[in-house]
Amino acid sequence: MPSPTSAWATSSCNKDSKPPGPAGIGTPVGRERAGTIGGVVLPVLAILFIVVPLAELYVIIQVGQTIGVLVTLALLVLISVVGAWLAKREGLGVLRRIQRSIDAGRVPGTELVDGFLILLAGALMLTPGFLTDILAILLLLPPTRAVVRRQLRRAFARRIEIL
Repeated sequence: MPSPTSAWATSSCNKDSKPPGPAGIGTPVGRERAGTIGGVVLPVLAILFIVVPLAELYVIIQVGQTIGVLVTLALLVLISVVGAWLAKREGLGVLRRIQRSIDAGRVPGTELVDGFLILLAGALMLTPGFLTDILAILLLLPPTRAVVRRQLRRAFARRIEIL
């Protein structure tokens, strides 16, 4: 009986390439999607660095015209202080849950995703503006974070292939 390698060598394959391995092993992963990465990343970066700051400026100006500049600045500072307190509180809670999971011998998957979302919320709180602060505070609330975590899991599950 001929070996799989000799059958491969006599086929019409390119003789310089490697023999095919088990399904999915040795084959380039994601090469068919390589063109879409640049097609997705560039618009997202444009939104993050151009559209979001312009929207933030617009909202700050509108709020400033409605309630006054000093009250607007005080409100931005108050939201940042409350957000920092909430981020610290939720972050410490996640650290405790991670420690309990590790002590129980479990991988802290849910807790790590929560930690990432809290870290993202903290980064959003550093960005001055009402829109990012509102999004950050929503991410810091456990019920909203659970919904986002569920959506992230679904998105990741669609991208993962079991070999």
